[in-house]
Amino acid sequence: MVSCTKSKEVHPEIGDGNDEIVTVGMKDVHVEYTRTDHAELNRVVFHYCPADANGNAQQFEAAEMTKKETFFELVLDDLICDTLYWYYYELFPNSGDAFTIAQKTFHTQACDTPEPPTPIVAEYVDLCLPSGTLWATCNVGANSPEEYGCHFAWGETQPKTVYNWDTYLYCNGSENTLTKYCTNSSYGYLGFTDNLTLLEANDDAATANWGTDWRTPTKEEWKELLENTTHIWTTQGGVNGWLFSASCGNSIFLPASGTSWIDGHGEVGDYGYYCSSSLSIDHPNFAWTLYFGSNDCGTYESYRGAGESVRPVRSIANYSLGAENVINGGFEQGNVGFTSEYEYDEGILLYEGLYNVDYDASLHHPDFIGAGHGGTGYFMIINGAMESEIKVWTEQISVMPNTCYVFSTWVCTLVEESEAMLQFSINGAQIGNIFMAPEEVNTWQQFYVSWYSGNSTTATITILNQNTVSMGNDFGLDDISFRELILNP
Repeated sequence: MVSCTKSKEVHPEIGDGNDEIVTVGMKDVHVEYTRTDHAELNRVVFHYCPADANGNAQQFEAAEMTKKETFFELVLDDLICDTLYWYYYELFPNSGDAFTIAQKTFHTQACDTPEPPTPIVAEYVDLCLPSGTLWATCNVGANSPEEYGCHFAWGETQPKTVYNWDTYLYCNGSENTLTKYCTNSSYGYLGFTDNLTLLEANDDAATANWGTDWRTPTKEEWKELLENTTHIWTTQGGVNGWLFSASCGNSIFLPASGTSWIDGHGEVGDYGYYCSSSLSIDHPNFAWTLYFGSNDCGTYESYRGAGESVRPVRSIANYSLGAENVINGGFEQGNVGFTSEYEYDEGILLYEGLYNVDYDASLHHPDFIGAGHGGTGYFMIINGAMESEIKVWTEQISVMPNTCYVFSTWVCTLVEESEAMLQFSINGAQIGNIFMAPEEVNTWQQFYVSWYSGNSTTATITILNQNTVSMGNDFGLDDISFRELILNP
Protein backbone atom coordinates (compact mmCIF):
# COMPACT_ATOMS: atom_id res chain seq x y z
CA MET A 1 0.00 0.00 0.00
CA VAL A 2 1.31 3.45 -0.90
CA SER A 3 1.83 5.64 2.15
CA CYS A 4 1.51 9.42 1.93
CA THR A 5 2.22 10.16 5.62
CA LYS A 6 3.25 13.79 6.04
CA SER A 7 5.99 15.24 8.21
CA LYS A 8 5.90 18.78 9.56
CA GLU A 9 8.54 21.38 8.88
CA VAL A 10 7.89 24.33 11.21
CA HIS A 11 9.91 27.27 9.94
CA PRO A 12 11.13 30.04 12.28
CA GLU A 13 9.89 33.59 11.90
CA ILE A 14 10.59 34.99 8.47
CA GLY A 15 10.08 38.62 9.34
CA ASP A 16 8.68 40.81 12.05
CA GLY A 17 5.21 39.55 12.83
CA ASN A 18 5.33 36.74 10.23
CA ASP A 19 4.86 33.01 10.96
CA GLU A 20 4.33 29.99 8.73
CA ILE A 21 3.73 26.27 9.10
CA VAL A 22 4.64 24.24 5.99
CA THR A 23 3.54 20.60 6.13
CA VAL A 24 5.25 18.71 3.31
CA GLY A 25 4.16 15.35 1.90
CA MET A 26 5.29 13.23 -1.01
CA LYS A 27 3.37 15.14 -3.67
CA ASP A 28 1.56 17.76 -1.60
CA VAL A 29 2.17 20.68 0.71
CA HIS A 30 -0.10 22.37 3.29
CA VAL A 31 0.80 26.00 4.03
CA GLU A 32 -0.51 28.23 6.85
CA TYR A 33 0.71 31.82 6.82
CA THR A 34 0.07 34.25 9.70
CA ARG A 35 0.87 37.93 10.35
CA THR A 36 0.18 40.07 13.39
CA ASP A 37 -1.57 42.55 11.10
CA HIS A 38 -3.72 39.78 9.60
CA ALA A 39 -6.86 41.92 9.65
CA GLU A 40 -5.10 44.50 7.48
CA LEU A 41 -4.36 42.01 4.69
CA ASN A 42 -6.75 41.58 1.78
CA ARG A 43 -4.99 38.75 -0.11
CA VAL A 44 -1.93 36.49 0.01
CA VAL A 45 -0.60 34.74 -3.10
CA PHE A 46 1.79 31.79 -2.82
CA HIS A 47 4.40 31.62 -5.59
CA TYR A 48 6.29 28.35 -6.10
CA CYS A 49 8.42 26.39 -8.60
CA PRO A 50 10.67 23.31 -8.67
CA ALA A 51 14.42 23.96 -8.66
CA ASP A 52 16.53 23.20 -11.71
CA ALA A 53 19.44 20.73 -11.76
CA ASN A 54 21.66 23.33 -10.08
CA GLY A 55 19.16 24.05 -7.30
CA ASN A 56 18.13 27.43 -8.69
CA ALA A 57 14.59 28.77 -8.96
CA GLN A 58 12.85 28.59 -12.33
CA GLN A 59 9.57 30.07 -13.55
CA PHE A 60 7.20 30.53 -10.62
CA GLU A 61 3.54 29.56 -10.58
CA ALA A 62 1.00 31.47 -8.48
CA ALA A 63 -1.72 30.09 -6.21
CA GLU A 64 -4.25 32.17 -4.27
CA MET A 65 -4.36 31.40 -0.54
CA THR A 66 -7.67 31.12 1.31
CA LYS A 67 -8.24 33.70 4.05
CA LYS A 68 -9.23 32.21 7.42
CA GLU A 69 -10.08 33.97 10.68
CA THR A 70 -6.46 34.26 11.85
CA PHE A 71 -4.32 32.99 8.94
CA PHE A 72 -4.16 32.28 5.21
CA GLU A 73 -4.21 28.65 4.03
CA LEU A 74 -3.26 26.73 0.88
CA VAL A 75 -3.07 23.04 -0.10
CA LEU A 76 -1.21 21.95 -3.25
CA ASP A 77 -1.51 18.25 -4.19
CA ASP A 78 0.07 18.04 -7.64
CA LEU A 79 3.76 18.41 -6.78
CA ILE A 80 6.66 16.18 -7.81
CA CYS A 81 7.97 13.82 -5.14
CA ASP A 82 11.59 14.08 -3.89
CA THR A 83 12.00 17.56 -5.38
CA LEU A 84 13.34 20.88 -4.10
CA TYR A 85 10.89 23.78 -4.43
CA TRP A 86 11.42 27.52 -4.11
CA TYR A 87 8.58 29.71 -2.84
CA TYR A 88 7.68 33.17 -1.61
CA TYR A 89 4.57 35.09 -0.49
CA GLU A 90 3.07 38.12 -2.20
CA LEU A 91 0.99 40.18 0.24
CA PHE A 92 -1.83 42.57 -0.71
CA PRO A 93 -2.83 44.91 2.16
CA ASN A 94 -6.23 46.58 2.31
CA SER A 95 -4.50 49.81 1.44
CA GLY A 96 -1.11 50.48 -0.07
CA ASP A 97 1.09 48.57 -2.50
CA ALA A 98 1.65 44.83 -2.58
CA PHE A 99 4.97 43.48 -1.33
CA THR A 100 6.77 40.13 -1.12
CA ILE A 101 8.54 38.06 1.53
CA ALA A 102 12.02 36.70 0.68
CA GLN A 103 12.29 33.40 -1.21
CA LYS A 104 12.65 30.13 0.73
CA THR A 105 12.65 26.41 -0.06
CA PHE A 106 11.01 23.14 0.95
CA HIS A 107 11.68 19.59 -0.26
CA THR A 108 8.92 17.07 -0.98
CA GLN A 109 9.26 13.61 0.52
CA ALA A 110 10.98 10.78 -1.34
CA CYS A 111 8.91 8.88 -3.87
CA ASP A 112 7.34 6.01 -1.97
CA THR A 113 7.72 2.39 -3.05
CA PRO A 114 4.55 0.27 -2.92
CA GLU A 115 4.65 -2.86 -0.83
CA PRO A 116 4.90 -6.00 -2.97
CA PRO A 117 1.42 -7.17 -3.98
CA THR A 118 0.15 -10.50 -2.81
CA PRO A 119 0.78 -12.90 -5.71
CA ILE A 120 -2.38 -14.30 -7.23
CA VAL A 121 -2.84 -17.67 -8.85
CA ALA A 122 -3.64 -16.93 -12.47
CA GLU A 123 -3.85 -19.32 -15.37
CA TYR A 124 -1.46 -19.04 -18.29
CA VAL A 125 -1.13 -20.60 -21.73
CA ASP A 126 2.00 -22.00 -23.36
CA LEU A 127 1.82 -20.90 -26.99
CA CYS A 128 5.14 -22.59 -27.85
CA LEU A 129 6.67 -19.23 -28.77
CA PRO A 130 10.37 -19.08 -29.59
CA SER A 131 11.07 -16.95 -26.50
CA GLY A 132 9.08 -19.27 -24.23
CA THR A 133 6.89 -16.40 -23.00
CA LEU A 134 3.72 -17.56 -21.23
CA TRP A 135 0.52 -15.53 -21.72
CA ALA A 136 -2.23 -15.09 -19.13
CA THR A 137 -5.69 -16.34 -20.03
CA CYS A 138 -7.48 -13.14 -18.95
CA ASN A 139 -6.95 -9.42 -18.44
CA VAL A 140 -6.04 -7.71 -15.18
CA GLY A 141 -9.32 -7.15 -13.33
CA ALA A 142 -11.08 -10.02 -15.12
CA ASN A 143 -11.86 -13.58 -14.04
CA SER A 144 -12.39 -15.16 -17.45
CA PRO A 145 -11.05 -14.68 -20.99
CA GLU A 146 -14.27 -12.96 -22.12
CA GLU A 147 -14.39 -10.40 -19.29
CA TYR A 148 -13.00 -6.98 -20.18
CA GLY A 149 -11.25 -6.29 -16.88
CA CYS A 150 -9.91 -2.85 -15.89
CA HIS A 151 -8.36 -0.04 -17.85
CA PHE A 152 -5.03 1.49 -16.83
CA ALA A 153 -3.17 4.55 -18.05
CA TRP A 154 0.39 3.71 -19.10
CA GLY A 155 2.58 3.58 -15.99
CA GLU A 156 -0.35 3.67 -13.56
CA THR A 157 -1.29 0.68 -11.44
CA GLN A 158 -4.87 1.48 -10.41
CA PRO A 159 -7.99 2.08 -12.52
CA LYS A 160 -9.76 5.42 -12.19
CA THR A 161 -12.88 7.26 -13.32
CA VAL A 162 -11.40 9.97 -15.56
CA TYR A 163 -8.56 9.47 -18.04
CA ASN A 164 -6.92 12.58 -19.45
CA TRP A 165 -3.72 14.57 -19.11
CA ASP A 166 -5.04 16.40 -16.03
CA THR A 167 -5.37 13.10 -14.13
CA TYR A 168 -2.30 11.35 -15.56
CA LEU A 169 0.28 10.49 -12.91
CA TYR A 170 3.46 11.34 -14.80
CA CYS A 171 2.80 14.79 -16.19
CA ASN A 172 1.84 18.26 -14.97
CA GLY A 173 -1.45 18.55 -16.81
CA SER A 174 -0.47 18.19 -20.47
CA GLU A 175 1.28 15.82 -22.86
CA ASN A 176 4.37 18.05 -23.06
CA THR A 177 4.93 18.31 -19.28
CA LEU A 178 6.03 14.71 -18.64
CA THR A 179 7.71 14.01 -15.30
CA LYS A 180 8.83 10.40 -15.91
CA TYR A 181 9.64 8.23 -18.95
CA CYS A 182 10.74 11.04 -21.24
CA THR A 183 13.34 10.83 -24.02
CA ASN A 184 12.74 14.26 -25.55
CA SER A 185 13.05 17.53 -23.64
CA SER A 186 10.30 19.08 -25.80
CA TYR A 187 7.84 16.78 -24.01
CA GLY A 188 9.33 17.02 -20.52
CA TYR A 189 8.25 19.35 -17.73
CA LEU A 190 10.69 22.29 -17.87
CA GLY A 191 12.86 20.29 -20.26
CA PHE A 192 12.88 17.13 -18.12
CA THR A 193 14.30 13.88 -19.55
CA ASP A 194 15.25 10.58 -17.90
CA ASN A 195 15.57 8.36 -21.03
CA LEU A 196 13.56 5.54 -19.40
CA THR A 197 11.89 3.56 -22.20
CA LEU A 198 10.51 0.48 -20.41
CA LEU A 199 8.07 0.40 -17.51
CA GLU A 200 9.69 -0.13 -14.13
CA ALA A 201 8.11 -2.82 -11.94
CA ASN A 202 6.54 -0.25 -9.58
CA ASP A 203 4.70 1.29 -12.53
CA ASP A 204 3.57 -1.97 -14.14
CA ALA A 205 -0.14 -2.71 -13.60
CA ALA A 206 0.40 -6.45 -14.13
CA THR A 207 3.18 -6.66 -11.53
CA ALA A 208 1.45 -4.35 -9.06
CA ASN A 209 -1.83 -6.27 -9.16
CA TRP A 210 -0.75 -9.87 -9.81
CA GLY A 211 2.69 -10.10 -8.21
CA THR A 212 6.30 -10.20 -9.33
CA ASP A 213 5.87 -13.29 -11.56
CA TRP A 214 3.78 -11.19 -13.95
CA ARG A 215 4.44 -8.13 -16.09
CA THR A 216 3.04 -6.18 -19.04
CA PRO A 217 4.36 -7.50 -22.38
CA THR A 218 6.86 -5.48 -24.38
CA LYS A 219 6.21 -4.29 -27.92
CA GLU A 220 8.54 -7.06 -29.12
CA GLU A 221 6.52 -9.71 -27.26
CA TRP A 222 3.31 -8.48 -28.88
CA LYS A 223 5.04 -8.73 -32.27
CA GLU A 224 6.25 -12.23 -31.45
CA LEU A 225 2.66 -13.23 -30.64
CA LEU A 226 1.45 -11.80 -33.96
CA GLU A 227 4.21 -13.43 -36.00
CA ASN A 228 3.99 -16.91 -34.45
CA THR A 229 0.22 -17.47 -34.26
CA THR A 230 -2.74 -17.38 -36.58
CA HIS A 231 -5.26 -14.78 -35.42
CA ILE A 232 -8.83 -14.03 -36.41
CA TRP A 233 -11.65 -11.73 -35.35
CA THR A 234 -14.34 -13.87 -33.76
CA THR A 235 -17.02 -14.05 -31.08
CA GLN A 236 -16.40 -16.12 -27.95
CA GLY A 237 -19.00 -16.43 -25.23
CA GLY A 238 -21.00 -13.65 -26.87
CA VAL A 239 -18.00 -11.27 -26.78
CA ASN A 240 -16.16 -9.91 -29.82
CA GLY A 241 -12.38 -10.08 -29.97
CA TRP A 242 -9.34 -11.70 -31.54
CA LEU A 243 -8.37 -15.34 -31.09
CA PHE A 244 -4.64 -16.11 -31.28
CA SER A 245 -3.97 -19.79 -32.06
CA ALA A 246 -0.52 -21.38 -31.86
CA SER A 247 0.82 -24.28 -33.90
CA CYS A 248 0.88 -26.33 -30.70
CA GLY A 249 -2.92 -26.18 -30.48
CA ASN A 250 -3.18 -23.68 -27.60
CA SER A 251 -4.80 -20.26 -27.90
CA ILE A 252 -5.70 -17.05 -26.08
CA PHE A 253 -8.68 -14.74 -26.60
CA LEU A 254 -8.43 -10.94 -26.30
CA PRO A 255 -11.85 -9.30 -25.91
CA ALA A 256 -12.58 -5.99 -27.66
CA SER A 257 -12.59 -4.07 -24.39
CA GLY A 258 -12.42 -0.56 -25.85
CA THR A 259 -10.54 2.35 -24.29
CA SER A 260 -11.06 5.14 -21.75
CA TRP A 261 -10.24 8.71 -22.70
CA ILE A 262 -11.77 12.11 -21.79
CA ASP A 263 -15.35 11.27 -22.80
CA GLY A 264 -15.41 8.02 -20.87
CA HIS A 265 -15.24 4.30 -21.67
CA GLY A 266 -15.97 3.73 -25.36
CA GLU A 267 -15.59 1.47 -28.40
CA VAL A 268 -16.41 -1.63 -26.33
CA GLY A 269 -17.16 -4.63 -28.54
CA ASP A 270 -15.65 -2.95 -31.61
CA TYR A 271 -12.02 -2.25 -30.76
CA GLY A 272 -9.33 -3.43 -28.38
CA TYR A 273 -6.40 -1.48 -26.92
CA TYR A 274 -3.79 -3.46 -24.98
CA CYS A 275 -0.84 -1.90 -23.17
CA SER A 276 2.77 -2.77 -23.84
CA SER A 277 5.55 -1.81 -21.44
CA SER A 278 7.44 -0.03 -24.25
CA LEU A 279 7.59 3.75 -24.60
CA SER A 280 7.57 5.42 -28.01
CA ILE A 281 11.12 6.77 -28.05
CA ASP A 282 10.51 9.41 -30.74
CA HIS A 283 7.23 10.60 -29.22
CA PRO A 284 7.35 9.92 -25.45
CA ASN A 285 3.79 11.19 -24.95
CA PHE A 286 2.86 7.90 -26.64
CA ALA A 287 3.49 4.26 -25.72
CA TRP A 288 3.21 1.18 -27.90
CA THR A 289 -0.13 -0.62 -27.91
CA LEU A 290 -1.67 -3.69 -29.49
CA TYR A 291 -4.67 -2.20 -31.29
CA PHE A 292 -7.34 -4.08 -33.19
CA GLY A 293 -10.73 -3.76 -34.84
CA SER A 294 -12.65 -6.33 -36.78
CA ASN A 295 -10.37 -6.05 -39.85
CA ASP A 296 -6.97 -5.13 -38.45
CA CYS A 297 -4.64 -6.11 -35.64
CA GLY A 298 -1.15 -4.73 -35.00
CA THR A 299 1.13 -2.59 -32.85
CA TYR A 300 0.54 1.16 -32.88
CA GLU A 301 1.36 4.22 -30.77
CA SER A 302 -1.31 5.57 -28.41
CA TYR A 303 -1.61 8.26 -25.74
CA ARG A 304 -0.02 7.30 -22.41
CA GLY A 305 -2.84 8.97 -20.50
CA ALA A 306 -5.57 6.83 -22.08
CA GLY A 307 -7.01 3.83 -20.23
CA GLU A 308 -6.24 0.47 -21.85
CA SER A 309 -6.46 -3.22 -21.00
CA VAL A 310 -3.50 -5.19 -19.64
CA ARG A 311 -2.88 -8.83 -20.60
CA PRO A 312 0.02 -10.05 -18.41
CA VAL A 313 2.85 -12.38 -19.37
CA ARG A 314 5.18 -14.50 -17.24
CA SER A 315 8.93 -14.67 -17.16
CA ILE A 316 10.63 -16.76 -19.82
CA ALA A 317 13.12 -18.15 -17.29
CA ASN A 318 11.21 -21.44 -16.94
CA TYR A 319 12.27 -22.76 -20.35
CA SER A 320 15.25 -24.75 -21.59
CA LEU A 321 16.08 -26.61 -24.80
CA GLY A 322 16.49 -30.36 -25.06
CA ALA A 323 19.12 -32.38 -26.91
CA GLU A 324 20.00 -31.61 -30.51
CA ASN A 325 18.12 -33.73 -33.09
CA VAL A 326 19.81 -32.56 -36.30
CA ILE A 327 22.62 -34.93 -37.34
CA ASN A 328 24.97 -32.51 -39.10
CA GLY A 329 23.52 -29.04 -38.55
CA GLY A 330 26.96 -27.42 -38.47
CA PHE A 331 28.08 -29.22 -41.70
CA GLU A 332 31.41 -30.24 -40.14
CA GLN A 333 30.86 -33.77 -41.48
CA GLY A 334 30.52 -32.39 -44.99
CA ASN A 335 27.70 -33.14 -47.41
CA VAL A 336 26.02 -35.82 -45.29
CA GLY A 337 23.05 -36.19 -42.93
CA PHE A 338 20.56 -34.24 -45.03
CA THR A 339 19.01 -34.10 -48.48
CA SER A 340 18.43 -31.24 -50.92
CA GLU A 341 16.55 -30.66 -54.15
CA TYR A 342 19.45 -28.40 -55.15
CA GLU A 343 22.31 -30.05 -57.03
CA TYR A 344 25.63 -30.59 -55.24
CA ASP A 345 28.62 -29.26 -57.23
CA GLU A 346 32.23 -29.56 -56.06
CA GLY A 347 33.40 -26.82 -58.42
CA ILE A 348 32.25 -23.29 -59.24
CA LEU A 349 28.57 -22.56 -58.55
CA LEU A 350 27.94 -20.54 -61.70
CA TYR A 351 24.33 -21.59 -62.17
CA GLU A 352 21.21 -21.21 -60.03
CA GLY A 353 20.12 -24.19 -57.95
CA LEU A 354 23.65 -25.42 -57.04
CA TYR A 355 25.28 -25.79 -53.63
CA ASN A 356 28.49 -26.89 -51.94
CA VAL A 357 29.68 -27.48 -48.37
CA ASP A 358 32.98 -25.76 -47.59
CA TYR A 359 34.67 -23.20 -45.33
CA ASP A 360 35.12 -20.32 -47.83
CA ALA A 361 32.41 -19.22 -50.28
CA SER A 362 34.89 -17.45 -52.56
CA LEU A 363 36.36 -20.83 -53.53
CA HIS A 364 33.10 -21.63 -55.34
CA HIS A 365 32.21 -18.33 -57.02
CA PRO A 366 34.34 -15.26 -57.77
CA ASP A 367 31.60 -12.93 -56.44
CA PHE A 368 30.81 -14.86 -53.24
CA ILE A 369 32.07 -13.58 -49.88
CA GLY A 370 31.49 -15.61 -46.73
CA ALA A 371 32.89 -17.90 -44.04
CA GLY A 372 31.14 -20.25 -41.61
CA HIS A 373 29.08 -18.98 -38.68
CA GLY A 374 31.59 -17.76 -36.11
CA GLY A 375 34.18 -17.11 -38.81
CA THR A 376 35.42 -20.68 -39.23
CA GLY A 377 34.19 -24.14 -40.15
CA TYR A 378 32.12 -25.62 -42.93
CA PHE A 379 28.72 -24.29 -43.99
CA MET A 380 26.26 -24.78 -46.86
CA ILE A 381 27.07 -22.42 -49.78
CA ILE A 382 24.06 -21.88 -52.05
CA ASN A 383 23.33 -20.24 -55.40
CA GLY A 384 19.58 -19.66 -55.11
CA ALA A 385 17.26 -21.31 -57.64
CA MET A 386 14.84 -19.38 -59.85
CA GLU A 387 11.87 -21.44 -58.60
CA SER A 388 10.11 -21.28 -55.23
CA GLU A 389 9.13 -24.26 -53.08
CA ILE A 390 12.37 -26.12 -53.92
CA LYS A 391 13.80 -27.76 -50.80
CA VAL A 392 17.18 -26.25 -49.99
CA TRP A 393 17.77 -28.48 -46.95
CA THR A 394 15.72 -31.38 -45.51
CA GLU A 395 16.07 -33.97 -42.75
CA GLN A 396 13.61 -36.44 -41.24
CA ILE A 397 13.62 -36.61 -37.44
CA SER A 398 11.80 -38.78 -34.89
CA VAL A 399 9.70 -36.72 -32.48
CA MET A 400 7.51 -37.28 -29.45
CA PRO A 401 3.77 -36.63 -29.79
CA ASN A 402 2.22 -33.57 -28.12
CA THR A 403 5.58 -31.85 -27.68
CA CYS A 404 6.88 -28.37 -28.55
CA TYR A 405 10.06 -28.03 -30.63
CA VAL A 406 12.16 -25.10 -31.84
CA PHE A 407 13.47 -25.19 -35.44
CA SER A 408 16.26 -22.68 -36.14
CA THR A 409 19.05 -21.83 -38.57
CA TRP A 410 21.77 -19.23 -39.05
CA VAL A 411 21.76 -17.44 -42.43
CA CYS A 412 24.21 -15.17 -44.23
CA THR A 413 24.21 -13.36 -47.59
CA LEU A 414 27.05 -14.07 -50.06
CA VAL A 415 26.36 -11.35 -52.66
CA GLU A 416 24.99 -7.90 -51.86
CA GLU A 417 21.95 -8.06 -54.10
CA SER A 418 18.43 -9.51 -53.80
CA GLU A 419 18.68 -11.32 -50.47
CA ALA A 420 17.22 -14.80 -50.07
CA MET A 421 13.64 -15.12 -48.79
CA LEU A 422 13.59 -18.23 -46.64
CA GLN A 423 10.82 -20.17 -44.92
CA PHE A 424 10.57 -23.19 -42.61
CA SER A 425 8.40 -26.18 -43.50
CA ILE A 426 7.55 -29.25 -41.40
CA ASN A 427 5.77 -32.30 -42.82
CA GLY A 428 4.89 -30.34 -45.94
CA ALA A 429 3.27 -27.41 -44.11
CA GLN A 430 4.92 -24.01 -44.12
CA ILE A 431 5.60 -22.78 -40.56
CA GLY A 432 5.97 -19.15 -39.56
CA ASN A 433 6.60 -16.17 -41.80
CA ILE A 434 9.13 -15.70 -44.61
CA PHE A 435 12.41 -14.29 -43.27
CA MET A 436 14.95 -12.29 -45.21
CA ALA A 437 18.67 -13.06 -45.22
CA PRO A 438 20.77 -10.15 -43.84
CA GLU A 439 21.47 -7.25 -46.21
CA GLU A 440 25.16 -7.07 -45.27
CA VAL A 441 27.41 -9.68 -46.85
CA ASN A 442 29.04 -12.30 -44.57
CA THR A 443 26.88 -11.28 -41.59
CA TRP A 444 25.13 -14.16 -39.85
CA GLN A 445 21.65 -13.89 -38.35
CA GLN A 446 19.60 -16.56 -36.57
CA PHE A 447 15.96 -17.29 -37.38
CA TYR A 448 13.68 -19.70 -35.55
CA VAL A 449 10.12 -20.91 -35.22
CA SER A 450 8.26 -23.14 -32.76
CA TRP A 451 6.24 -26.21 -33.72
CA TYR A 452 3.89 -28.53 -31.82
CA SER A 453 4.04 -32.19 -32.83
CA GLY A 454 0.44 -33.14 -32.03
CA ASN A 455 -0.02 -36.78 -33.05
CA SER A 456 3.14 -36.82 -35.21
CA THR A 457 6.00 -39.21 -34.44
CA THR A 458 8.24 -37.99 -37.27
CA ALA A 459 9.02 -34.51 -38.56
CA THR A 460 10.38 -33.83 -42.04
CA ILE A 461 11.98 -30.45 -41.41
CA THR A 462 12.76 -28.31 -44.45
CA ILE A 463 14.18 -24.90 -45.37
CA LEU A 464 12.74 -23.34 -48.55
CA ASN A 465 13.87 -20.30 -50.54
CA GLN A 466 10.97 -18.26 -51.95
CA ASN A 467 13.13 -15.75 -53.84
CA THR A 468 13.16 -16.55 -57.59
CA VAL A 469 15.45 -13.73 -58.79
CA SER A 470 18.58 -14.85 -60.65
CA MET A 471 20.83 -11.89 -59.82
CA GLY A 472 22.00 -12.20 -56.22
CA ASN A 473 19.86 -14.56 -54.17
CA ASP A 474 23.02 -16.31 -52.95
CA PHE A 475 23.26 -17.33 -49.31
CA GLY A 476 24.75 -19.61 -46.67
CA LEU A 477 23.19 -21.86 -44.00
CA ASP A 478 24.88 -23.05 -40.81
CA ASP A 479 24.17 -24.46 -37.35
CA ILE A 480 20.70 -25.74 -38.23
CA SER A 481 18.94 -26.97 -35.08
CA PHE A 482 15.77 -28.80 -34.02
CA ARG A 483 15.35 -29.18 -30.25
CA GLU A 484 12.58 -29.83 -27.75
CA LEU A 485 11.27 -26.80 -25.86
CA ILE A 486 11.11 -27.87 -22.20
CA LEU A 487 9.03 -26.10 -19.53
CA ASN A 488 10.95 -26.51 -16.28
CA PRO A 489 9.10 -26.84 -12.96
